[in-house]
Amino acid sequence: MAMTGDPIKERAVATRKVLLVYSAYSTFVQADHVLLLSMGEVTPYHYRPAKGALSTMRELIRQVFFLLSRGKCYDLILTWFADSHAFLPVWYGRLRKINTAIVIGGFDAVSFPELKYGLFCSNRIRQFLGKSALRNAGYLLPVDATLVENINRYADDNGEGIRQGFLTFVSGIRGKIIPTPTGYDPDGWNFDPACTRKNSVLTVGSVTNWQRWYLKGCDLLLSTARSMPDTEFHVYGISEPMTAEIRKMQIPRNFFLHGFSDREQLREAFCQHTVYAQFSLSEGLPNALCEAMLCGCIPVGSEVNGIPGAIGDDRLTIGKKDVSEAIKVIRLAQELAPTKTDRYRKRIVELFPTENRRNTFSTLFNFKE
Repeated sequence: MAMTGDPIKERAVATRKVLLVYSAYSTFVQADHVLLLSMGEVTPYHYRPAKGALSTMRELIRQVFFLLSRGKCYDLILTWFADSHAFLPVWYGRLRKINTAIVIGGFDAVSFPELKYGLFCSNRIRQFLGKSALRNAGYLLPVDATLVENINRYADDNGEGIRQGFLTFVSGIRGKIIPTPTGYDPDGWNFDPACTRKNSVLTVGSVTNWQRWYLKGCDLLLSTARSMPDTEFHVYGISEPMTAEIRKMQIPRNFFLHGFSDREQLREAFCQHTVYAQFSLSEGLPNALCEAMLCGCIPVGSEVNGIPGAIGDDRLTIGKKDVSEAIKVIRLAQELAPTKTDRYRKRIVELFPTENRRNTFSTLFNFKE
């Protein structure tokens, strides 16, 4: 499928009306909500995911009634992630000739059966709904080009690689595929150059279960902490039940667990530490990594999806899940910190300004300023 950015040919109107569909009001969904509000009227629609066929059917029925009663007034239906909640909005948009787009964030482009993670190792109903949405949406907007097709060698212990990306699992896609990175606000994520930082490492992940623990590479970070007793390691975003479970593993004294933080608390955390680590098995374009770089952290990470593209320094990425490799890049990041703090901030400012995403939306969907 060729990638193209040809604009939709239609008459511009004074005010565009957007239906924003999501299953969780994450920071990246909130960012798009705010961005679209500056361009038109936005109606957020929260699809509440639930386990079980009956609960899923109830949510789909609720969605049907919403679309039938209010759907025809929208000029664009934008859905975050290709999952069960994208199926009906995409089909409704096709029938009513309304522009439809899906933001591909990561989960909807992979399959990791051993972790039970990814749309394409979900149950058959969920896969059917997600694949149908992918095939029929007018536009697919992956946050990183690797989510279209890639080979993940980092997550494969044999190093041979695992084929990933939604084109690996879905054929017959009709819409235009346009990689569209998320954007970041350098004024909201900033730091005082004179601030005092610990020579420490942090990572952020919404870790509510063991699946998320391994997916975010926290197991490698813990093993690395055991081999680097002179360095503190901090993990933010651990739920209370998971904190209790992790403590049963007799974690070392230099490994610290923190709960969930709001935006300002997270910014303060980024400004307190020297190195940000993103050793994930799978990602899209990690928000926390980019935000940490804006706040002056030296980044290290796995060679997975958007991580190396954001970091832009192959000395600071690892191609295999290995403690010695992790130690090597962390030590280098600590050495770079005194003089290179602003280098990585500038990279995010230049590569991923919010204005780029705004311009993509404006061009594709013909918003009138």
